[in-house]
Amino acid sequence: SHFIDVEHLKILFAKFRVKIVSVYRHFHEWLPSFYFELNRNKIPPPPIDQWLSDEVLGDSISRMLIFGVYREIFDSIDVVDYNHAKREKGLVHEVLCRHRISNTSNACAAFLSSSKLSANVGYNLDYVRLLWTANQMRIINKTRTERKILPISKRLESWWASNGSMTGQTLPSKCVGDTVFNIIVETTVELHNSMRNYLEDHESVNSVRLKALASRSSFCSIDVEAILSNPLWTEAIERAVNEA
Repeated sequence: SHFIDVEHLKILFAKFRVKIVSVYRHFHEWLPSFYFELNRNKIPPPPIDQWLSDEVLGDSISRMLIFGVYREIFDSIDVVDYNHAKREKGLVHEVLCRHRISNTSNACAAFLSSSKLSANVGYNLDYVRLLWTANQMRIINKTRTERKILPISKRLESWWASNGSMTGQTLPSKCVGDTVFNIIVETTVELHNSMRNYLEDHESVNSVRLKALASRSSFCSIDVEAILSNPLWTEAIERAVNEA
């Protein structure tokens, strides 16, 4: 954890043989998971493009660098590449999916997903914010929605996945600006460079850069105002609420 007193931790475990296992994940893959964990209980959750301020980026980068603090204090430390671990299903799989030493259900589901970019998310916060806004605008029944906001949001997401692919429409969205996205890309590359000596699978810097550049959609949020001005969407939202 970012807030653990590592030196005190070593004193507590002084009588034990301790091996630290650090799971490394590309910064651009980890950041959406971090966003979800910090904002999952906020109503309404902020859109990711607004959440990614300079302060948040700085804090996020410092959390990724905590590995260096452990390395300076503990003698035995291994680094496991997250995507490599997904293929091998070794120690990381044991911790996330079998021992469940913490609330890791979402992390386990993401780990077992075939997508390399799977974030540790249980649902899409954009749809929660969409329903909350629709409530505020009195488009839908407030009391009924508040009781079932998560299943309704998942129903809406599934509806769009089906309807959008059939109609060829794109979801109105707002994305982080070029400056912020470039920081994400360059941070991903720099952190990967600093970790390469500790990883068994030496993925090239160019490969990591290309993956980071292709991740821009991960830092977009749906344009709630544009969606709620579209009768197709307001009808779908009303239907999802009535069927819940």
